[in-house]
Amino acid sequence: MDVITLLNNFTTTIDPSFDSNYTYNGSTVNPFMANTEIPAPLYTTPKGPEHQEGPNISNQALYISIIVVCSTIMFLAICCGGICLCKLKYRFVALRLNFINARFRNTESGGRPAMSNDYLSSPTSRKVSAVTDSWELSPENLVIHKTHRLGNGAFAIVYKGVLTGRNPLLLVRKSLNFATENSDSTSTEVAVKMLYNHADESAQEDLLREISFMKRLGYHPHVLSMVGCITLGYEPLLVIEFCANGDLLSLLRRHRSDFLPDSPSPLKPDDVHLTIRDLLSFAWQVADGLIYFGSKNFIHRDVAARNVLITHDLVAKISDFGLCRHSEDALYTTKGGKLPIKWMALEALTQAEFSPASDVWSYGVFLYELLSCGDLPYPTVDPADMATHLKNGHRLEQPIMCDDELYSLMKKTWSSDPADRPTFQELRTSLTRILENMTESYGYLSVTAEYARLASVIGGFGFPTQHPAPDPSIVAILDELADPADTSIHL
Repeated sequence: MDVITLLNNFTTTIDPSFDSNYTYNGSTVNPFMANTEIPAPLYTTPKGPEHQEGPNISNQALYISIIVVCSTIMFLAICCGGICLCKLKYRFVALRLNFINARFRNTESGGRPAMSNDYLSSPTSRKVSAVTDSWELSPENLVIHKTHRLGNGAFAIVYKGVLTGRNPLLLVRKSLNFATENSDSTSTEVAVKMLYNHADESAQEDLLREISFMKRLGYHPHVLSMVGCITLGYEPLLVIEFCANGDLLSLLRRHRSDFLPDSPSPLKPDDVHLTIRDLLSFAWQVADGLIYFGSKNFIHRDVAARNVLITHDLVAKISDFGLCRHSEDALYTTKGGKLPIKWMALEALTQAEFSPASDVWSYGVFLYELLSCGDLPYPTVDPADMATHLKNGHRLEQPIMCDDELYSLMKKTWSSDPADRPTFQELRTSLTRILENMTESYGYLSVTAEYARLASVIGGFGFPTQHPAPDPSIVAILDELADPADTSIHL
């Protein structure tokens, strides 16, 4: 081992195995050699292949890989969470619907529903429910014509559709004869009620509630019936009977020219014309349907011309069960919601009480719409003032196409005391008598002299199209023979 003296004051020992040679700018340098100058800065690199530097790993690529992996994991977690949330939401809605159905079952006065609903009784077993619920339809068998809109509301829209194959309603009434688009008897014209895309969860629950109600309502010829529904695995759809003539209010306004002079007529030459007998027939059919409602212990709460649908054969069917409720001891109380103010009974406006008697009041307003060809009731009264208006004893005036006997019946439906109002059975009996007493040859109702003069001016007003118009001279003679004190004449 060599000893070297540095700067005369220090010594150092050099290991012979240490290689003191370094490479600088391609030249070999020994820093311990005397009189050797090393330029600054000095960078040295160890010699030999064992000391050569290996390739560097990019930190940026590593960071990118970590971010991609973490993002993928987060995306998968969000997807799984969303799927679980949708399943929980669907199960929650099913449980709510089961609760509603159970409430109807517990409060019904008697009898079983027309068709069982195992889906509601076991909402957790979806596969079994889809098979055992007789009302459930296969989406493949339903064609919806979205170019043929029948009606719409705030959250739902109704389209015309065609159902092929099995018709669940035929399980209730095998003798029913449904309209078809063609000669194929396996297809049925239907109406399909569905939600808008922007409809919220509350609207979905309302539609499911309506489906549940219609399952329990069963079938009646003067009540709109459900044909089937789709509730499993898809947005809920309600499939109902198709009524070619639409709602009664629109029908009345289209046919004003059949009854009122100088009214614009949108009718085509081959369109059927309505008669007074037709109007009274609609009134009878609606009363008949509401009797069925009462037998089921239901309150409609929205009896109006807009909620009566008319088939191609002029059969009236009560519809729109959005406000319909099952009565508790014949009385239902509500504290909120949108309600038809001008059709509501006095106690409904002042105390929010609804009963079969309040439906009778609304039916009287319906008769006013019917015999005025669709006039709005109380057109000059603000809805906020309706309660005061009725408390002061004001009622709707007698329509021009309404005789005294019928108007007297209407006024009874607007009695302030619900106990003084007639029942729907009594109303149907009265209408039966009026229809039987109408002149068979012309289908006339007993009318006032003013009404007869109006008929002579129009020519054929109120008459079936197959009969000729009455001779104006005959009407004039009858006018003269009429007792001045009694303005009613009978044709």
